[in-house]
Amino acid sequence: MDPTASTPVTTSAAEIEKSLRARLRDGTYAVGTWLPSLRELTAEFAVTVPTIHRALGPLRDEGLVIPIKTLGMYVGDPDQPDAPPPSTPPVRVMDVRKTLRARLRDGTYPPGTQLPSLHDLCTEFSVGPHTVTTALTHLHTRGHLITGPDGSRLFAPPSMPRRRTSSAA
Repeated sequence: MDPTASTPVTTSAAEIEKSLRARLRDGTYAVGTWLPSLRELTAEFAVTVPTIHRALGPLRDEGLVIPIKTLGMYVGDPDQPDAPPPSTPPVRVMDVRKTLRARLRDGTYPPGTQLPSLHDLCTEFSVGPHTVTTALTHLHTRGHLITGPDGSRLFAPPSMPRRRTSSAA
């Protein structure tokens, strides 16, 4: 399954569990990092929260993911069940998106310059590639980023879309 696909293919809890298990195995979700939020997972897989809970249940039971009330779930290591959770709260897609949009607006990333690599952004934000890719896709679909001729993402030109403000009449 392509985590950046706009139309997910998997819909059952078993299929979602299999997809998440594969991401845990291949390092997309590394030990000691936060999983995407339930909201992000439900949006990605186009399912309800109970379906995501059913998919995460076996992973939780095996110690592969560990829930922390009000913060989310992080990737655990079954061989080290007493390892502490990540020291920082989870960074969400919205946090990455807001930070990048602010940098575009304040000139930190000048128009026309190439976006840092996916690896560099993942390292900077301490998140997996899915979180960064989702944030970039959001910015791209709203015109804040353009794709260069070689397929690399570039920052938007100076006429970047602005947030609409309501004016009192």
